[in-house]
Amino acid sequence: MKGLIKVTLVFIYLFFSIKVSSQPLPQISTIPDCFSPQQQALFAPQKEVLEKQKKLLKEKVNMFNLKCEGVPESDTKTYSQCESEQSQIRIEKKQLADLINRFNVKLQSESDKATNAATTGTLIDGPFETLLMNLDSFCSVYGSGGGKVSVVKAKEGYIRLNNILKKVTCNINGNVGNANQITRAENKLDCANRALARLQVLASETVSSGQSTEPVNASDANEIVIQSMLRLAKELGWSSEKQARLAQSLNDLTVDGNNNLTLYESDQSWKSLHNRSVAELANIKGDAAKGAGPGLYASGEQGHHQDCAVFALATATGTTYGFASARAAEVISRDDYRTAAERADPTGTLSRSGLNGGEVIMVAEAFGSAQVISSDYFAKALQEGKPVMVNVHPDGTHNMKDGHEVVLSRTFQHKGQTWFEMIDSHDGSMNRQYLSLTELKNLVKERGVTYQAEPGTIVKPIH
Repeated sequence: MKGLIKVTLVFIYLFFSIKVSSQPLPQISTIPDCFSPQQQALFAPQKEVLEKQKKLLKEKVNMFNLKCEGVPESDTKTYSQCESEQSQIRIEKKQLADLINRFNVKLQSESDKATNAATTGTLIDGPFETLLMNLDSFCSVYGSGGGKVSVVKAKEGYIRLNNILKKVTCNINGNVGNANQITRAENKLDCANRALARLQVLASETVSSGQSTEPVNASDANEIVIQSMLRLAKELGWSSEKQARLAQSLNDLTVDGNNNLTLYESDQSWKSLHNRSVAELANIKGDAAKGAGPGLYASGEQGHHQDCAVFALATATGTTYGFASARAAEVISRDDYRTAAERADPTGTLSRSGLNGGEVIMVAEAFGSAQVISSDYFAKALQEGKPVMVNVHPDGTHNMKDGHEVVLSRTFQHKGQTWFEMIDSHDGSMNRQYLSLTELKNLVKERGVTYQAEPGTIVKPIH
């Protein structure tokens, strides 16, 4: 404590003695938890940069104090240098204070959008009464420690209640809604948190305990995957910028292509790829050689397992199949969407059911930088040197819900149209498929995932 007091006194004395204010920099405002992924992606990187600049300036001031404390005016050369440095620090401090203030104003403005809705009784993401009714429902069933539900439904309920609590808390803090609603919401928080704890216990129980497994709808399943991946990223200590980018990508992974495609049309699209004449294929390959792309090597040939996404990740990231497989298994073992049995045997799960879209993004982001884009931007990404992983309708499928992960490695022009080179793990390491943008849009199921290595990133095991 004595050392801290001494440093503080030196700081004040030094700046007072040469007429520079010792007033601390403004605090950087906290980003509300209830901000949407888009809002998080906007503000989180800015906040991280400001925090780094603030830390660096503090270190610079400390170094200055050590160097210039007690320098007498009679030492004109050193004193002059210290005055010059002090003047520069003062300028940098003012500039950083201005940046922080502007950030805080923008953040407050975004937060005020919810508060401005108070006059209509509306709050973030819906009417206050709707949220309170949902809160009441969860409290009545689970708030006293009771309630029984399947693992899947417990996970679904946990995600829903957690989101409701975030929204309610944000609006209590923002004083959104009338006084009666605020009071009722505050009185429900303890009960809601007990309900949340109960759902967490139910969600951790195994299916073998006699519970029935119930299907979960697509939107809830997506939300569970998204929240699970974001929780894992936070546990891993990823930067706020990386977490925001992950959140953006997970929420952007939506359907793409021909949503009305039939099994017959899918089969015909694949047949057109396989049945090109030798002369036609030679012309296509000639044009492909003039195209642009990252220049990838296929990671191998897929066997009878459902691990096409691992082959695609290994190919796109330039790692080995074994390395990509190990990272994918680690993600599965910590994915809340997976059952306890799946998490306990991640390697077996990987071979039996492969990866879901959120897990693919998580692994890609762990290796570098991932971004989700629509099929209209595939060519642009490849021209920038970024491979694109795409989930397509499989060749010979009998179920339109099935998917198969491939990698686009090159784009080029052929007969005035945009075409792509495709690496398919079913075709072996040396073979490539070629298809037009029109053909690709007939096969693609959802938006693609681009990958870009990050300078200085060392890929290590997750745990």
